[in-house]
Amino acid sequence: VVTNLSENTEVTENTLAAKPADQQILDEIVRLSADAILSIGANNEILLFNPAAEKIFGYDQHEILGQDLSILLPVSDRGSHGQHLKAFAQSDEKSRMMGTRGHVRGQTKAGELLYLEISIQKHSGRHDVCYTAICRDISEKLRRERNLRVTQRKFEALFNVSHQLVILFDEYGIIQQVNQTGLSLFGQLFSSAIGKPL
Repeated sequence: VVTNLSENTEVTENTLAAKPADQQILDEIVRLSADAILSIGANNEILLFNPAAEKIFGYDQHEILGQDLSILLPVSDRGSHGQHLKAFAQSDEKSRMMGTRGHVRGQTKAGELLYLEISIQKHSGRHDVCYTAICRDISEKLRRERNLRVTQRKFEALFNVSHQLVILFDEYGIIQQVNQTGLSLFGQLFSSAIGKPL
């Protein structure tokens, strides 16, 4: 029995000794993450705000800790965000992606609007932290996608209003698209040629 107790004590001591190192790794993950990591308490107060969050939202950690999470949201979104958070709290889910359209709107210290992908985790048990959110700023990505759509629409309009035959083909010489003029002039000939070598 003494031997077993000694072995158990050794395991416990090793486990305890490993915790500071594990905590150091976790601290580094939070500190070096390219995504913003925020933790909030039961009263919606911000308890953790990593360097990436400082960069994205423009607040220094010392001025944001203890503040209500709503400070990071546009005024028009604060009510609905509270409702979504309450629904999540009452659900059986431990984590989820936030946003009905794949993103959530945020607001910087300077008042600039952000678009964010956010995954949120719920923490159970008796401790101060109730939720942790990992936020990725996708504002630039959405701007590029929007500009690409605008450019695509402009191209398609010019492509189809041209009175000259226009054929698009890839680097292998495969016909990808023929404009309306080509289809009007040659009809079935070009319709059946799409996907074939020029």
